[in-house]
Amino acid sequence: MSCLNLPNHILRKSNQEEITDYLSDASNYTGECESVYFPVSTEEVAVIVKAAVAGKIPVTTSATRTSLTGSSVPDTGIVINTSRMNQLLYFDKTKKTIELQPGFILKDLKDFLQKEGLLYPPDPTEELCTIGGNAATNASGAKSFKFGPTRNYIEELEIVLADGEILDLKREDIFARNDRVTLTARSGKKYDIPVNPTGMPATKNAAGYYIKENMDAIDLFIGCEGTLGIITKIKLKLLPAPESVLSCVAYFTSEQEALNFLTEARSLSYKSRTENLRNEIDARALEFFDGNSLQMLKEDFPGIPACSAAVWFEQEYSSMNADSVFSCWDKLMEKHKSLPDSWFASGDKEQKEIGRFRHAISYKVNEYIKRNRFKKVGTDVAVPDHHFEDFYRLIAHHIRQTGLNFATYGHFGNSHIHLNMLPRNEEEFALAKETYFYICREAVKLGGTVSAEHGIGKIKREYLKLMYDEEKINAMRAVKSALDPDNLLCRGNIFLM
Repeated sequence: MSCLNLPNHILRKSNQEEITDYLSDASNYTGECESVYFPVSTEEVAVIVKAAVAGKIPVTTSATRTSLTGSSVPDTGIVINTSRMNQLLYFDKTKKTIELQPGFILKDLKDFLQKEGLLYPPDPTEELCTIGGNAATNASGAKSFKFGPTRNYIEELEIVLADGEILDLKREDIFARNDRVTLTARSGKKYDIPVNPTGMPATKNAAGYYIKENMDAIDLFIGCEGTLGIITKIKLKLLPAPESVLSCVAYFTSEQEALNFLTEARSLSYKSRTENLRNEIDARALEFFDGNSLQMLKEDFPGIPACSAAVWFEQEYSSMNADSVFSCWDKLMEKHKSLPDSWFASGDKEQKEIGRFRHAISYKVNEYIKRNRFKKVGTDVAVPDHHFEDFYRLIAHHIRQTGLNFATYGHFGNSHIHLNMLPRNEEEFALAKETYFYICREAVKLGGTVSAEHGIGKIKREYLKLMYDEEKINAMRAVKSALDPDNLLCRGNIFLM
């Protein structure tokens, strides 16, 4: 395969030693490609794509490669890396909107908005991810318990399609009708796309295409993992930053008490939202850490007491309801016997330290995987709330029976579990994969998902088949074929054509 015939000003790297870093992601999935291109504008992306289409060369999109599914790793062809497309294009503080290129880093966005008194609610765990990556995977994080995923905050997208045409989409402009949606590129070219509903689970979900009856067309591209188009501009809506935030890590001697505490906090939060109660418990984050996770964190956080589990929660409050909110949480912690040395943030510095605590476990697990040169085997399953405790007990018992090392943590407010297996050798790695399959199968049996936030990528394609039969996966393939008939964009993500 020869290099594309492109203008000299478009940065390209082809030396295999130079592009090694672009051939793996945070899951330790590795691939190969001929060249990596670094455009700085939508027009340059379109030029590269058109040249690739002419030569039938597959194109994978990437940026900082924080993916945990191999979705940003090429198996062949070329890579378009959007890390140089990192400009803030427009900001309206009054309307609470911001327009960004896809390579804009999440941490930079959070720092900017903090100074402006605004909030980007999804807040994925990995702060070095990009906003384009957030949109492509419909990313979510701890605050998604209250605010939902990235999809809820995307107002407009600019997209380069698989033929190099440019598409502009605004929320509530174009809807599916009779299971079809028609899109019109800037050039006037039209695309007729079948969107036959696939029956997505009623849980937090990032598995496969978002397809439902009378859907907004923009939602088809959010979470498509780069397979339907390359996002080159994103307009987000923002929220006012809260006056204050209560943040606490509550420790428990019993794992069951931690689960009871979390389950009641979730129920009370739902009640507060439904009834618009401002002086009661209404968590924006509800996260769980098992004893193994806490043991991994002790080196960096020696203040962790002897305990079996912890729950991190956050709630926004104001000077008007501070006493009531604190009192409600105190009573709930006392009811469920949290330890007296639970960790309350007493200021911005300590709140950031709790944030570091929350993020550190993910880094610890990823470091272990890279150090031992395995691909990551960590669940991303979610189930309906009413099945959650039974499901958790089932899989916790199962993993202990295997004898594998593991660490469990995650967004238990959303009934969403990251159970990370930590194999020490190839035999254990094989057992971990079997266990992963078992957990995914059991989640689907309960009406859940195999991927609540990370997507499918290349690593989880077989697990998607647990959720959807061939007819429904073919419905997704039909969308792909309508927009990318040569299967050039992010080939191998989600399913094989």
